[in-house]
Amino acid sequence: MDIGFKVFRIDESNFIPWNSNLTVENIEQAILSTGNNLVDGRSELDLVYELLLKHLKMDLNCIIEETTVNNNKIYIIDNGYALICLENNIDISIADELVKLKEDLMTEVCQVILKDESLDDTTSINIYETLNNNDMEFYTI
Repeated sequence: MDIGFKVFRIDESNFIPWNSNLTVENIEQAILSTGNNLVDGRSELDLVYELLLKHLKMDLNCIIEETTVNNNKIYIIDNGYALICLENNIDISIADELVKLKEDLMTEVCQVILKDESLDDTTSINIYETLNNNDMEFYTI
């Protein structure tokens, strides 16, 4: 029943922490396993709320809307202050769509957060350049 309340409970982070006590023998495997730094079994909204608190420094009561752009689910945070996409396959076309979404929302400040494992180096650089040229900040998790 949706009566306008959000209920939260404190839990471990959705991100796997880096183990700084590794031996030289184990470090290569640890580096290779960091491709997916997210805890299994967590929902996208779990990640979105943790990003709100830790990265964006926002309150939990801000407005979160969902939209779909080219089959990619985009979380619109606080009327466009941030755009978060946690899809597994992201291509360069998302950059232009995010710019258009920012313009439609008529927001001056806009931060974009995408999953790092969803991007190859070339795509990441091209997305960064497109967003940067349109006064949008780009981060990966």
